[in-house]
Formats: sequence, C-alpha cells, structure tokens
Amino acid sequence: MVTFDEIPQSLVRDVAVRRSLSIQTLHAMVDRYNTGSSINAVANQYWVDRSKLREILIELGVHVATPAVAWTELELYEFIGMYGTMPVAALTDYFLRDANHLQQKASALGITNYNPYDSYALTGQQRMLIFASLLGNATMYRSKSGRHYPAIEFTHNHAELDYLTYKYRILEPLTQPAGIQTRVRQTYTYHRFLTRYSPVFEDLYTIVRDREDRQRVTEDWLAEMTDPFALAIWFMDVGDLQPLYQNKRDRERKIPYGRTLRLYLHVKSRDEAVLIRDWLDREWGIELNANTWRQTNTGNEYHALTRSIAPVVRDFVDLIKPHVIPAMRHKIAL
Repeated sequence: MVTFDEIPQSLVRDVAVRRSLSIQTLHAMVDRYNTGSSINAVANQYWVDRSKLREILIELGVHVATPAVAWTELELYEFIGMYGTMPVAALTDYFLRDANHLQQKASALGITNYNPYDSYALTGQQRMLIFASLLGNATMYRSKSGRHYPAIEFTHNHAELDYLTYKYRILEPLTQPAGIQTRVRQTYTYHRFLTRYSPVFEDLYTIVRDREDRQRVTEDWLAEMTDPFALAIWFMDVGDLQPLYQNKRDRERKIPYGRTLRLYLHVKSRDEAVLIRDWLDREWGIELNANTWRQTNTGNEYHALTRSIAPVVRDFVDLIKPHVIPAMRHKIAL
C-alpha cells in the first residue's frame, strides 16, 4: 500500500494542478481509500466522478483494485442494501461492474430483488419530520436513472451536523447505505444524507407536488404537521430570532431590547405564504406577518413570516422549546 507521504511531492503538485484539486483534498482522498473506503464512497464524499477518482489514484501511484474482482467490505454492505431498490443498470454505473457480475454476486450472497423497505410504514414522527423538513432545507425528487419512486435529500451546513445526525437517526431505516456524506467546497463545508427510492414516499410526493410536478404548500401538507415537534423541525431548519436594537450604540454593544421571530419560506407565491400564516394562526394561535420582497438584480421573489411583539415570540418559543435539540438551543435564546 502506497501512503500519501510516500508519493513524490512533485507528482502530487502536478496532479493537483492538472486536476484542479488542492493538495489537502488529494491527501484526504488517498488516506480514506487506503483505510478501506470504496472508490464510490470516496467519490461521493468529495464530489468527484468515480472514474476520474480512479484515474487520480492511479496517477499518484496508489494501488487500485480491479473493480470486477475485488469487493471491499463497505462495497458489499452497500450492494446488499441497494440490490433490489435500484435498477441493475443504475447499479452497474454505481459499482463499475457489469450486470452479469452483479447478478452472480447477488446469487452468491443469497439476496433477491425483494425490497423489505417497499412494505415499510412510516411512523408519525418520521412523517412529520419529512413534511417539516420539506418546508425547510430538504428536497424530494424522483430518480433520473429510471427508478420511479421518490427519494428525499437532507442537507445542512457544517455547524448543523449534530442536527442533521439527529434527523438521520430518526430516518435511518430508510436511508441509503452511504450514510451522512461530507461535501467540501473552497469556502464552506456541508453534509447530507439521502433516503432510498421507495414507494413509502409515494403518497407524500403527491401531497407536496402539484400536477406540473412543482412543490407547492397546500392545506393537505400542513394538515400533516399536527404536533409542535413539526414546528420545531421547521424552525430549526429555516427559522431564527433576530435581535432588535434601540440605537446604533446598543447594536455595537450587542444589547437588544427584543427579538424578531422569522420563518423563511421556500415557496413560489405569496398565496402559499398567506396560507401558512393563516394555518399558524388558526391551528396554533401564533399570529405572524407574511412579508414578501423582490431581489433587485434577479427579480426573484422571497417570502418570510415575521413578528416582533414579545408575547407572540415567547408563545412560539415556549411551544417548540421541548423539541429543540441541545445543539440548536442557541436559536431560541431570548
């Protein structure tokens, strides 16, 4: 096994320049591959095409196993979890092995096309977490590879990794084998996990998507959020308490006299914002204002629910506080 320190630095610099990657990223990729991670797992973490990553490792002099022969323990774990949940054609691309090899491996392992997740029933907590997260940072979509069932992607920045892990633990039975993945950019790092493509999400998809397959908030969607737990998830995703200051001096000294509750909305129309506002007032007794503004340079319209009246802010915080995890308590500090 060739470690990164054994690779000539001149070669490392040359590969880094030609591949437009930092030396630190090359170091991390080599170390992770050498510790037993598959080409697929490393490629997913650093957002590099699998075939390109293979070329990079070979250029650096790292011994890369022939994919048609050698299976790592992690690859086997992924294969067992994914076989039957994705078309064979999609698996051949993921594992860089031909269809016959994959089918022979499945037979040798004693696995079939039966997918136990197809008959899985969501718990009430899982269901509300999904609907609340889709009001926030989560995204639901169908696979472009041919699998017709929906999947959901959950994404949070590095500061919210504990929060993402909390969600992952609740939904773990339905997540893809890759687990929580890290994406490193030049100026920031974020983390994500994806669910499997499963029919268990089919009815949710029909609720959050309209006939043109666009996400749209409806009464049916909001009716799924029947517990303060759902409001807490929504707030932890896209809410905050902005400090209010009497004057410039108080701002400089960071001495606020109150807070503004803000819930940012990922909606396309003011009608949706008003619908959510009215639902909060009717079902939870939280009366907020629906604000809309347009970005000058792009013309894009944005929406948020806000209120600065202290009793309203306190009522909302009291409602969600029991469900706000310790790592996110800073967001509800009054």
